[in-house]
Amino acid sequence: MRYFPIRSILLRLTVVFLGACGLPFAGAQSDPGKVLVKVNGEAITQADVDEVFNGLVGDKAKTASAASLAKVRAENEPLIIEQLIDKKLLMKMADDQEVSAAEVERAVQEVKKALTPAEFKQMNWTDEKLRREISNDLKINKLIEARAASMPGLTDDEMKAYYNANIGEFATPRYVKPRHILIATDGATGDALREKRLQAERIRLKLNAAKGANFSEMAKQHSTCPSAKNGGVLEKVFEGQMPKEFEAVAFTQPIGEVSSVFETDLGFHILIVDERQEATTLSLQQAAPRIAQILMAQRKQTAMDGYLKDLKSKAKIQRL
Repeated sequence: MRYFPIRSILLRLTVVFLGACGLPFAGAQSDPGKVLVKVNGEAITQADVDEVFNGLVGDKAKTASAASLAKVRAENEPLIIEQLIDKKLLMKMADDQEVSAAEVERAVQEVKKALTPAEFKQMNWTDEKLRREISNDLKINKLIEARAASMPGLTDDEMKAYYNANIGEFATPRYVKPRHILIATDGATGDALREKRLQAERIRLKLNAAKGANFSEMAKQHSTCPSAKNGGVLEKVFEGQMPKEFEAVAFTQPIGEVSSVFETDLGFHILIVDERQEATTLSLQQAAPRIAQILMAQRKQTAMDGYLKDLKSKAKIQRL
């Protein structure tokens, strides 16, 4: 099972390694030991805020002006402080949650797998700090899961209402998988344009003679489209992605046959359609697992927002 806080750790660490964690940062406050907030007597310092902020701005700090950095800090520091307050309050409540060494190790490996060695080194975190942070987040996850376990189950009416209101989320437009040769015209006119068309027609004759078996090789030799290096393969092309002249052929051309030469603003084209799929929409039954995941995540977030609001109302929070 992948825990929600592990995903948040991965997100946070991905952000953190972009910056120079733990290193002085242009625009950081001069006194890292300054206490900004006390939460039930526990301090949140400027250094705590700077560590998060450095990770958010990352390498942009090297090129941004001092004024820009000051503006970004002013906009984000209050949010960072609130997140750090939330973390302290949740950790206080989650401290009695049991997390095994094996759980921590699995999460550590997941984090390390997500980062390159260079990225991991740039985080400037000791192994001890990494394991401590992961352990804390796993405890919070268990607290969240324990509270979520008491939530009522989803009703059929809730599932149906979400499906009807968001049916577009479960629709897949029709698409084709074509192979494609482009002879770009590059603004050619007159005889030059006619020569481009003749070139495309000669290629098509060779393709027809081989019944398309040589399409990949011909694409690599003659196509000016970036797909040439892959034998002209365009993967899935969804309706609405390509010029209307291209789609008019792609969505009507018999599967496996070499098309006639046709023209768009890019030039002259030849294609073979390997697969065509009409538009589909998942039924409510098919979409149910995804809907349940979305609605439960929304419920958890709403519950956690309410839980944190209650914790803050009872906590002694001193903003210094």
